[in-house]
Amino acid sequence: MSLFLASDSDSDESSVAASDSSNSLTRDAIVLPWWFSGQSSERLRVFLDYRDTASRFALSKVPIMAVGWGKGRDAMVLCVKTQPVQLWVVGTLQTVSYVLSDVDPRAGCDVTLKLLRDIDRDALSAIYSKARPYPREPHVVFHASRSSKGSEVIELFPNIYDATETYKAKSAMMRLSPRDLVVGDIVLVEATVIRRSVRRGKAQEWSYWDVEFQLDAISRLLPRLRIKKEDTGDNTFDVRL
Repeated sequence: MSLFLASDSDSDESSVAASDSSNSLTRDAIVLPWWFSGQSSERLRVFLDYRDTASRFALSKVPIMAVGWGKGRDAMVLCVKTQPVQLWVVGTLQTVSYVLSDVDPRAGCDVTLKLLRDIDRDALSAIYSKARPYPREPHVVFHASRSSKGSEVIELFPNIYDATETYKAKSAMMRLSPRDLVVGDIVLVEATVIRRSVRRGKAQEWSYWDVEFQLDAISRLLPRLRIKKEDTGDNTFDVRL
């Protein structure tokens, strides 16, 4: 950050500029949980600031003024031009749950992340502003879910990957079991932004809807340290029949 000294006539303007720059740096700061104290966050920044030339964006890089709801079969999907937005969200895993059912068509996986930066929370609120009516309450945590269909309702969510060392094509990454994820891990969630109709107009046009995030994949970036508890009890016993 550069600091410019000014004469009395423009000191107020320079003070405002320096304040804005400082505020921008603060909102961009990565805040990790205490159990990651001392670890570098530079690798995480690559994911936090990622965008490609197509439609894949980190949360803070979504061009909010250039995206809109698709048409036809993509009417419920947030798109950039005609391509569905592929969202990357990095955060601390707060909750994760899996549901198996042979009767509930909405069985599946739910995750909640605590975001790492203020600018990510701002970006999340901007995406939620695509709802109608506009939500009054700010959103400070990220929630995504995946509803299963058909035979998927009796299978655990399979798209969980180990990106601790490197992130690459899904086919080249090791899959993780749902039991491998621990609350407190830093993970990358890939999601599709969708809208869910609250009420339709007479002409079956979209009139009121909520914004939701459809879970596509979870990749573990930084695992929380696991501490195994020693079993001090004697679990052996005799059974005589």
